[in-house]
Amino acid sequence: VENWLMPLKACQPPHSELHGERAVRTPFSPLGFMPVQPDPSEQQQAAASTADDSDTPNTAAAPAAAQPVQLYAGVPEGTPWCVTLVFPEVICPERFVFVLHQLGSDAWVRDHGTNFSLQLRSPCLGGLVEGVLAAEAGYEQWGLLHRLQRVVELLDNAEAAGAAGMSFVFTWLRLSSNRLLDWQRCFSYQPRDITWAQQQVAERMTEKARSSSDPAVRMYARMIMRKLSRGGGNGDEIRMGILNIMRDHGIKEGSRGGLDEPFLEQWHQKLHQATSPEDVIIAEAYLAFLHSANHDDWWRVLADNGLSKGQIESWEQPITALPMHLPQLIPPIQHYHWVLKTCHSGAELDTALTCAQGFVDPDLRWHLYDLLANRSA
Repeated sequence: VENWLMPLKACQPPHSELHGERAVRTPFSPLGFMPVQPDPSEQQQAAASTADDSDTPNTAAAPAAAQPVQLYAGVPEGTPWCVTLVFPEVICPERFVFVLHQLGSDAWVRDHGTNFSLQLRSPCLGGLVEGVLAAEAGYEQWGLLHRLQRVVELLDNAEAAGAAGMSFVFTWLRLSSNRLLDWQRCFSYQPRDITWAQQQVAERMTEKARSSSDPAVRMYARMIMRKLSRGGGNGDEIRMGILNIMRDHGIKEGSRGGLDEPFLEQWHQKLHQATSPEDVIIAEAYLAFLHSANHDDWWRVLADNGLSKGQIESWEQPITALPMHLPQLIPPIQHYHWVLKTCHSGAELDTALTCAQGFVDPDLRWHLYDLLANRSA
């Protein structure tokens, strides 16, 4: 795991054992019982201890499926099993970071795809910022997916740092939404991965905006949400939707024969390997061209939304071909445009209202739809 450091010996609980170069395993034990034979190789429950790249090491722990009955005798049923850690004040880490490992099934348990993390003392904002800058500037494989995962991991730290921490997250994500940071660098991902990451960030940020005790944190969380995608939805529908359009209309896809339409093949590759909010813009530009048969409309819609010819041709999955005029694709592309918006454009009012209508009362719902109907008045 990136940036994990070996915990100091003084931080490691009894009976811990090394696990690789940057972690230790610690067995769970019944509360109040001492082991009969402290042999770590025979323990059936384990925890992985580690640290991140803050000023002092952080540690972590993980349980297994079966109880280590050979280490403990006479344990009453219902006795809680735990790991007790004591940190000397001078080396107390900022965070306790851990994952759980079930040895029987070899399953790793995490917190919604990220490491479990407990704040132990006030975070050092400088360490948080330096870690982000190192990733953005120096990591060979990096992009929007990694950025969102890092936001989830650091958000509690940013909240603990108050206005300074949340203003940094706001600036960081604002630079990302304005495409001033790389959205893809030597890394590809599936649509379901990015939609899941977007959903996690949106839900965690909503939680901060609603329930943080610091008014400045709530303010910055609301500001951040203006530029966040909603996430969620059906990420696999992005992957399969474009394939179904191509197959249903006899368009060549990979080795499958059919009408050769290079633009759709290039866009299909991008959608499969690096879908992003930019795909909503591409769908809108494509629809404008399909309606008019004029490539000027294609370039106009792209430019109106901040995309240039140079940008789309420079992507790792570049789009260099102009679309062919296939007006029969207008209905399926309109539906596909909606699929993309449900995942990538939660801040867009139509999408947000459609997703929220089941959670608002009828009177408010009427007023919201009236606002939509008259927004150009």
